[in-house]
Amino acid sequence: MDQASATPFGTRTLAFIIGAGVVLLIGFLLMSGFGNALTPANPIHPSATSRAGVGFAALREIVEQVGLAGDDDDATADRDHPGLLILTPRADTTTDQVKTILDYRATDALPTLIVLPKWAVAAAEDNRNWALELGLLPPTRLSEMVATDATLRVERGAGTGVRIAPFDGAPAFALPTTVQLTTGDGLPEPDMMMENGGVLLQPMDEDHVVHLLSEPDLLNNLGMKSPANAQAAITMLRDLSGDEATDIAFDMTLPRGGAERNLVQLMFTPPFLAVTIAVFAAALLAGFASANRFGPVRREARAVAFGRSALIDNVAALTRAARRVTGGGARHADAARERIAKRLHAPPELADEALTAWLDARAPGYAQIDHRLRHARTESELLEAARDLNDLQREMTR
Repeated sequence: MDQASATPFGTRTLAFIIGAGVVLLIGFLLMSGFGNALTPANPIHPSATSRAGVGFAALREIVEQVGLAGDDDDATADRDHPGLLILTPRADTTTDQVKTILDYRATDALPTLIVLPKWAVAAAEDNRNWALELGLLPPTRLSEMVATDATLRVERGAGTGVRIAPFDGAPAFALPTTVQLTTGDGLPEPDMMMENGGVLLQPMDEDHVVHLLSEPDLLNNLGMKSPANAQAAITMLRDLSGDEATDIAFDMTLPRGGAERNLVQLMFTPPFLAVTIAVFAAALLAGFASANRFGPVRREARAVAFGRSALIDNVAALTRAARRVTGGGARHADAARERIAKRLHAPPELADEALTAWLDARAPGYAQIDHRLRHARTESELLEAARDLNDLQREMTR
């Protein structure tokens, strides 16, 4: 096998293939770790990107348009958000998932609004942005979603034609047909409630840092169809934000199934990102150093090479291994003498020493070279005599 067939790819092609493989590997790792965060939330979950009736895409856009989303005009964030963070848990969100975020934000007393889910929905087959209503979620399941030392119960009542304002002088909300309320003992004074005592907006602590909105239809896409609800929602969010009224954002972890991180996310997020970069740089430098140190791969030579020259080399190697190199001097001298005699038309009756003398008369020094060639004892003497005879032969046969 020759070198061309042994290496079907050139150096640049191999470098391109290896580089593309590394890029695809990193892309695969990133998609495995962050694919859930990069994919828009399912429309059946109440997220800030969902345009279904239970989603909050309309309110998020309003927050961004009126300048309440902060400096980057993005009303989506994680649990580190310094301003008001709106949590929109879905039907299967666990108590621990909500509690983890609340405990994290409680360290810095960051304002948080929890909007309970209400509807059981399924994705529409003909439009991925739509959701089909299946009914109301069980109240007992919603009561368990928010952990509190006080007794908290979720109930439902009639709200047709009722308008209620969250704060004095604020625009009023138009309540839906069925209103989801909370009741309980040991809770702070509510911020917004019905005349029958049902609470719509309930503070969860004495400092009024965490609030619970039991009726999601006041803020979701269904509620934002009413301009009055949009104005009332913005007023309420401004008041709940406190000093950070221009920094309102929606949490995106709960609609996607929680805020837990996997190993890949830890690798590519601070503080472990620096370690990952250092490891990749070390691997790159090690590969570069290895390629420059060892160079291209050496191909194993054939035991028996091709061609006439290779055949002669093999015969010479075998003769040398058998220590019979000098034994060919006399045969080479006879063949050369016969060839020179034929070229010079020597008398046919001459042979052996007589022919050697005849040739020496016409080319002085021939007899001495012939003697050296026949009586050589080492390979170097044999090669030197054969070289001299070859030079003399060229001069005699010109």
